[in-house]
Amino acid sequence: MALARSSARFALGTLISRVSGLARDTVIASVFGASAILDAFFVAFRIPNLFREMLAEGALTNSFTKVYSELRSVSEEKAEDFFIKSFQLVCVLGIAITLAGFLFAPYFVKLMTFYSEPTPEFMHNAVGLTRILFPFLPIMMVGSIVSGALYERSRFFLSAVAPVGFNVFFIIGAVCFGPALKRWGPYWVETFFGDPVAVGMAMGVVLGGMAQVWMNAF
Repeated sequence: MALARSSARFALGTLISRVSGLARDTVIASVFGASAILDAFFVAFRIPNLFREMLAEGALTNSFTKVYSELRSVSEEKAEDFFIKSFQLVCVLGIAITLAGFLFAPYFVKLMTFYSEPTPEFMHNAVGLTRILFPFLPIMMVGSIVSGALYERSRFFLSAVAPVGFNVFFIIGAVCFGPALKRWGPYWVETFFGDPVAVGMAMGVVLGGMAQVWMNAF
C-alpha cells in the first residue's frame, strides 16, 4: 500500500510538472516565435544542460544517493554529516564551474555551432546568455544532492513536482523580466549580454532553478 501511495504521488507530481512545462513552451513560442534570438537562447541553455546531464543527473546523483543510503542504514548522524559535507563541496565546485563557464563561454558556443556559420549578432547573444545561464548548472548540482536525500526518505512527490517552480519562473522571465529590461534598461544589458527579452528569460531560468531546489527542500 505504501508503495502504491508513493507511486501515485510521484505520478501526480510528474503530471503537474509536465503540464507546467507545456505552458512554458507555449508562452516561449508566443513571445519569440521562430527567431534567431530564440535559437541563440537554446544554444546557450544547452551548454549548462549538457554538463547537468553528465554531472547533476548522472554520476553525482547516483554516487551521492548510494553512499547516503548506506550511511543512513548505519547512522542518521553520519548520513547528515555526509549530506552537509557534500553540499559544501558542491557549492565550492559550483563557484569554480560558474567562473570557468563565464570565461570560456565563447569557446563553448563555437563548439556548439561548429556546423554552421553564426552571425556576429547571434554569437553576441549566445555568449552573453551562456554567461547568465551557467549558474543554473551548480544550482542543479545542489538540487541533485537534495533530491537524492529526498528519494532515500521516500519523499517522491516533492521531487516530482519541484520542476513546476522552474517552469513558473521561466514563464515570468519571458513575460515580465524580459519586457521590463527592454523598456527600462539598464542599457548595458544589451551591450554586454544580448537581447534584453532573452536576458530576462535567462534570469528567470536561473531563479527557476533556485525555486526548484527550494521546493525540493521544503
